Amino acid sequence: MGESMKIGHFLQFGIGGADKAAENLVRGLISIGITPLLFYNEQSHPKLSSQWDAGTKMLSRFNNYKDLELIEIKNVSDLNNYNLDILNTHRSGSDFWALPDFDNSSTVFNFKIVETNFHGDCKTRCNHRVFPSHAMLLDKNINGKYDVIPNAIMEPLTSDNLREELNIKDKFVFGRIGRACGEIYSSINLEAYKSIENYDNFFLYASPCRKAIEDSKKMGIKNIIFLDQTVDNQYVSKIYNSFD
Repeated sequence: MGESMKIGHFLQFGIGGADKAAENLVRGLISIGITPLLFYNEQSHPKLSSQWDAGTKMLSRFNNYKDLELIEIKNVSDLNNYNLDILNTHRSGSDFWALPDFDNSSTVFNFKIVETNFHGDCKTRCNHRVFPSHAMLLDKNINGKYDVIPNAIMEPLTSDNLREELNIKDKFVFGRIGRACGEIYSSINLEAYKSIENYDNFFLYASPCRKAIEDSKKMGIKNIIFLDQTVDNQYVSKIYNSFD
């Protein structure tokens, strides 16, 4: 990729995998000397939906970009004003899209669109798709050019952990980082842990939905700690460092 190539990213600021992958990709490009243009709009900010547990706080990773320049756009046609070669979009699925008229607009874009696609739906407008898993290609009618590039695993940002703070430093710690919304949840992790729970181990569950907390009580799990959801990457690194 030549130094003169101009890369843009359209960002959303939620806590989902697509939003976090976008942030990691932006940081990765900057680390190798490429500074992309970062775009957002009013729809980029998290909004309540009926899928979230009532009362769940909607977190935003907007402040994670406070050291970078962000460009707010009002209309998809605004993107043509920046002489981009490539615009990266990070599509979680076809259920919601933060760029109104992007897919259906008659606007002719003067750049190529590379979409990181996390659900396998292919009704979206792009020149090239990147899927993080081959499983997403199953039973899908994939049209056009694509690559499968697994999500990168984040390197530790710190050597610290939470084991002493949580009084579990001598325990074998099983861990899960979940999602505070209830639409993506299975009790299989809790059931598996319950079958092996003993004095020497512990379950550290970050970002649980209400149903997970209720199920743990119904199962009678005693050695469990629930941690609030977070978009603090340093803190997330500490959580991962706490797991065995």
